[in-house]
Amino acid sequence: MSDGHRPFPLGGTRFGRAPGLAPGAAFTLPAPLGTFLPGADRPNIAPPRLSAKEQAHMLVSAFSSRAAGGVFPHILRAEVAQGLDARIDLPTLVSQEQSSLCGPSALVVNLATHDPIAYARYVIDLFERGEADIQRLHVKAGADLRAYDPSGKIQPADWIAIASLRDSENYFFDYQSVDNEFAGITLPGDLASWFEKIGYRNVVNETNLLSSKDEKNLRQADLLFRDDYWVCLFINADLLSAATQVDGSLFPNHWVVQTGPLTIAGGKVSLDIFTWGQGHFHVPSGPPITLAAFLKDYYGFVAAKY
Repeated sequence: MSDGHRPFPLGGTRFGRAPGLAPGAAFTLPAPLGTFLPGADRPNIAPPRLSAKEQAHMLVSAFSSRAAGGVFPHILRAEVAQGLDARIDLPTLVSQEQSSLCGPSALVVNLATHDPIAYARYVIDLFERGEADIQRLHVKAGADLRAYDPSGKIQPADWIAIASLRDSENYFFDYQSVDNEFAGITLPGDLASWFEKIGYRNVVNETNLLSSKDEKNLRQADLLFRDDYWVCLFINADLLSAATQVDGSLFPNHWVVQTGPLTIAGGKVSLDIFTWGQGHFHVPSGPPITLAAFLKDYYGFVAAKY
């Protein structure tokens, strides 16, 4: 019974004679009927390529399915997985909370933004082994830090990522809890070195520790931001509060990341930053702030670009 197609000769196919067969020669199927064989009549179709975020989520899913506990005895695997998934989708959820870990936060939010796969592997390795590598940056969490219970103080995935980085890089003081303010401080040289070790080739460190910077320096930071540099601003945190934004300061104590272009108009300053888990924290947070008042709390920047 015909299926509507013209019959083909013995040794041929619907699309012509089988290659290499003489007229009348027997034709043997190379595989059972129904078996897919790639060929000219049915081209291979490559599977869709997964995005970096999708691959990172797959790593987290595999991590979540493993039953063993980690080396942080007070942190559950499920808590870490939940935090990782959320930060892969929205990296600016990374937050130091009430700790002094703003420097490591500035680096980790960058890692989660630009390389979510490396970010996921970094936190997973730390949870399971207590140490991890991001290219040339080796991070090892100390025993006291691993034994600390961050419940109710900082999200577990953030504690593992940012506290381990700070603890590993401290030569003289252990970082053990969110209350270790002095041991949590990140100096500009440390932040610049971290960026270099994780693969950035263009790193600029234009900061002061004892005196504030000027308008030229601030505009330089903004030019680099517009040129796709990751720009970390070194400030005094009084700048972020409407109640203290014009008080001035004697020293820097906080790192923020520029997330929007700088505007200086009519002698007033405006820009968006990342800080404390917020990706679009607006400065000023209260009334307009003059350039002169802003600069009293501004101590320069560290910028990095691949």
